[in-house]
Amino acid sequence: MFECRVVTPDFFETAPCRFVVEREIPTSPAALFRIFEDENSWPVWAFGIEKVEWTTPRPFGVGTKRMVTLKGGLIVEELFLAWEQNERMTFCFTDANQKIWSAFAEDYVVTDLGGGRSKLRWTIAFEPCGIYRVLMAVGGPGMRWWTNKIAKDLAQYAVARAK
Repeated sequence: MFECRVVTPDFFETAPCRFVVEREIPTSPAALFRIFEDENSWPVWAFGIEKVEWTTPRPFGVGTKRMVTLKGGLIVEELFLAWEQNERMTFCFTDANQKIWSAFAEDYVVTDLGGGRSKLRWTIAFEPCGIYRVLMAVGGPGMRWWTNKIAKDLAQYAVARAK
């Protein structure tokens, strides 16, 4: 495994690569967090994820860890830096089996819109290393497509799960 730098909250403003998606999700913040906590749901709505394994027992919070397997055999270990139930969760990679990032983090901020609706503000921030710096210079449109697809699929999954 290759070590990734554990970041601080300012990384979301200073990272060389940053993508932000805002989307209304037709479910309550509590229901949305139940989706986030369900390791079996991620491979359904998060394109590219094959498996999520929580390695820290419930209840989840700051310091929680999990291992995520992505398509192509990429495995990352994550550490949760923030966990405010039904409002916010933030994690960063601590290790990856491929040397792609010096640092990588995601921040999920959920706002209650009332009426069983939420607004999700999802920020991905990272610092690629090696050849991946060059690839990201041209890969921005693909990354925007990917993040928007995941947010759309999450909204559709939330509706299907509520039925």
